[in-house]
Amino acid sequence: LLQLVTGQSGAVALAQGHVRASQLLRQYGVERIPRALRKGLTVPEARELVEEVTRRAIRKKSKTAWDQLRRDLEELRKSALGGLTQAYISMQYCRALLLAGQTSL
Repeated sequence: LLQLVTGQSGAVALAQGHVRASQLLRQYGVERIPRALRKGLTVPEARELVEEVTRRAIRKKSKTAWDQLRRDLEELRKSALGGLTQAYISMQYCRALLLAGQTSL
């Protein structure tokens, strides 16, 4: 019984993470949420989503948008894109800053 409850609570936490990830993606204008998000994305699919979010953030270009982007990318990684490393998320964030001309930190 304990295994069943633990398994169900894990499934609920996973579903909550995917719902939050969908909310974050929509917040950045990503309308087509992959169905694979429910089952788990492959690393290339997850990277593509992160790159799409950063491309859309480059268009915003406000200071608060950059601060929020950093938090959102980390939350996205934790909630649904576990196959990506913290280093990859940081690299994409820095890349987006440089592409947007945000060179003063």
